[in-house]
Amino acid sequence: FRVQVPWLVGEVPAQPGTLLAPDMPLRWGSEADERLSLVEQVEEREEGELVSQIVNLDVFFTKVYDYYYARGYVCLLTEGALRIARTVFVIVFTTYLVAFVDWEALMLCHNEDCEHIRLTRPNALLTLSGWMQLAMVIECTFLLYLAVLSMQFLTSLNDCRILKQTYTHMGVDENLLQTIQWGEIVDRLVHLQLRMPLSRVGHFDHLKTIMRVMRVENYMIALFDLEVLDLSILGTPVFLTRSLDWNLKYLLNWMVNKRELHKTQDLGSDILLLQSKIRWLAVMNLLAAPFVFCYLLIVTVFAHGAELKMSPGKVSIRHWSREALWKFREYNELRHIFENRMTKSYPLAQAYVDQFPNRLLSVVARFVVFVSGGFACVILLLSLLNYPLLLFIEVKGQNLLWWLSILTVVVVTGLSLSEDDHHDQYDAPGAMRKLAEHTHYEPPAWQAAPGSLKVRDSFVALYRYRWTIFFQELASMVVTPIYLMFTLSSQADRFIEFVRDYTETVDAVGPVCVFSTFAVHGSAPSRRMRTDKPRRSLEAFCRTYPEWEPAGLEQALQD
Repeated sequence: FRVQVPWLVGEVPAQPGTLLAPDMPLRWGSEADERLSLVEQVEEREEGELVSQIVNLDVFFTKVYDYYYARGYVCLLTEGALRIARTVFVIVFTTYLVAFVDWEALMLCHNEDCEHIRLTRPNALLTLSGWMQLAMVIECTFLLYLAVLSMQFLTSLNDCRILKQTYTHMGVDENLLQTIQWGEIVDRLVHLQLRMPLSRVGHFDHLKTIMRVMRVENYMIALFDLEVLDLSILGTPVFLTRSLDWNLKYLLNWMVNKRELHKTQDLGSDILLLQSKIRWLAVMNLLAAPFVFCYLLIVTVFAHGAELKMSPGKVSIRHWSREALWKFREYNELRHIFENRMTKSYPLAQAYVDQFPNRLLSVVARFVVFVSGGFACVILLLSLLNYPLLLFIEVKGQNLLWWLSILTVVVVTGLSLSEDDHHDQYDAPGAMRKLAEHTHYEPPAWQAAPGSLKVRDSFVALYRYRWTIFFQELASMVVTPIYLMFTLSSQADRFIEFVRDYTETVDAVGPVCVFSTFAVHGSAPSRRMRTDKPRRSLEAFCRTYPEWEPAGLEQALQD
């Protein structure tokens, strides 16, 4: 546990390529005096001695933010405990379904005689077939994931204790934390450092604090804003899924910490090093694919199966793709601020899509609803007259209750696909302008012809159906290793040049994406700018943190 949270229990020696402050003595265990709280250490030790407890400031500031995002000690621990409970439920329940339920006997059950059939296996674990044994092996790997979650939870107990005391020292209790704004939290954290330095590397203002929290995320924002990578395999588009997103962030974090990658002049050896890292990742992804696929499928079915049964129309709901979210996000924009902005954008995005009604689909959907609704009404009338008819009358091998469920899903889905007869005056340009106020994304092609089908197609490529996103996530278990092995490895030179060209070293922070400095703590990035995202990001940052007034702010705003 100490190795996982070095910022809590002692210092780690600075190694080449790390983000730790230089010239720090190595202290562990009793030398760190774990019995003392963060506040007590500051009060009882000499000024600056706190650095022996908080070493990895990236982790510390990130955990301070996570504590705020979860809204306190109780919520954070409850969320962690319920995550473990959910994983235990998945393991126990799926093990019971796979190993103990006699599916052959269950499938032969068609009438009231089922109550005399034993649906569980005697000596179940000793009579498993080959496929069942493979499923049980996968279930055992879930236990490893459960062990990792448990270790993280135990570690978080001490984390939460330290973080709670930190917030208490800032004058923020659990009740105030439910309503206080994040900007005020950062104000108090900055003022706390004036009398209690967190590190020997210097004082952290609002921007330096957020740059540490969003070090990797800022690189991801620039990566998609500048369209550095080719997301395709042999010309076929590859969608940015959760697994590919994680791999890209892992590589960026590794490259930023591997400082020799963006300092040496030997580009050829750096490319070979990065290619070997990418191929190693591809192999690891391929080995983990079967287990991640099964877990993702099980959790999704458990989480949304009942929702789909009760509200089948939600299958037509659209969501922003991950690629769109990175394009929309601004530099140094934290998660809760960005999520709030995106929540406001969804109704406007749907309003824009509604500017292009599919008349043919609507006509066909209404016909399907009419026919399916007729059959469903007849079955409902029969159930009112004689309810047992639903169970004992069969059509094509299935009873009427089964057919009623299917028809209900068809009717609700058809209604969600049919258009209203009465439409307001179509105004695609107006809908696009209103949407851009929240997404802050409107390419020149979208501005020029927002009512064209070409723009509509490029828009819906970013605003996809929820069910398509789910199947893309499943397919990514195979697609991601292929993309890493063959496409991304061939773009290693682009990756390295991107990190080299857009990295700025900031005092007390280290290497960060140049656009995240807002030209206040680094050199002006205007010569490397392709969009106005840095300007908009700076304006939004000033609104979120009004107390932040560095010396170069006016010049940065003018630039």
